[in-house]
Amino acid sequence: MQNIKTLSLMMLMFCYTASMAKAQEIHIQCSDSSKLKIDKIENKLLSIRKQLEEVSGSQQEIGDWVYAMMERNTESLNDIQETEVHLNMLSTALLSTPPIEKAIDWFKPRGSGLHLYNNDTIGVGIERTDKGIQFVSLFDLKQGIELLNKSNTSIFRLSLSSGKDSIRVDNESSWNATKIQWNANDKSPSLTFHFTDSLNPKLKGLSVICQIKFYGSLTHWTLETKIPAKGLSLLESEFPSIDAGPIGKRPEENVLHYPKGLGIATPSPYSKSINYSEIYPN
Repeated sequence: MQNIKTLSLMMLMFCYTASMAKAQEIHIQCSDSSKLKIDKIENKLLSIRKQLEEVSGSQQEIGDWVYAMMERNTESLNDIQETEVHLNMLSTALLSTPPIEKAIDWFKPRGSGLHLYNNDTIGVGIERTDKGIQFVSLFDLKQGIELLNKSNTSIFRLSLSSGKDSIRVDNESSWNATKIQWNANDKSPSLTFHFTDSLNPKLKGLSVICQIKFYGSLTHWTLETKIPAKGLSLLESEFPSIDAGPIGKRPEENVLHYPKGLGIATPSPYSKSINYSEIYPN
């Protein structure tokens, strides 16, 4: 039995809070060949927006999140057909008794495609593909705010050495096998991603586990990298690699919290430069 070296990294992800007006207009660019279908979906989005204004509580919060994901899919012209199906499901769910989570399969165990998980305060959205898992949403359900920007965001990036070769891997495009585990604990649910069987044959024996634990508006992220006792070395680990988008209407409303000492809060992180580095495991 091979010995396994294990590297564990932990980082606290703090929830930002800020007021933000919800967009009332939808602007979509598309080619002429897709215009008729996009117009239909655009009209459906506007209709659902009006429906969401008439509901309250958790149904409205989850509905706002699903609506945001559908709007994003439509803007990028990705999965238009699936978006149209789920728009109809969301509209029906808003008019009926069953919760939205039971009406839309994004909240149910499935193979590839979009998966949505939440603890009634923070939502995490991922896109599972045949080569990995993409991180597509970190949503503040109480404020109705998407905390990620629209660019694709990695959960982690690793740099390893195999002989004289330096090889980089990430969660999005480097794996033959992935697994998702959701533990719906009432007080502190957890979401775990397993990455095994790298696409690069030189990385045989490499596996990565990423876990997210939910504590109200706080999420706790842990990364575990396992490498064989011989043949591979971990040179660098970037985790979590998250591109956050502006949250408040004005730069002054944004505050960045990072775990240096007892914790530091830096206002207006998008309007001034911030240089922060720390030596692991400090």
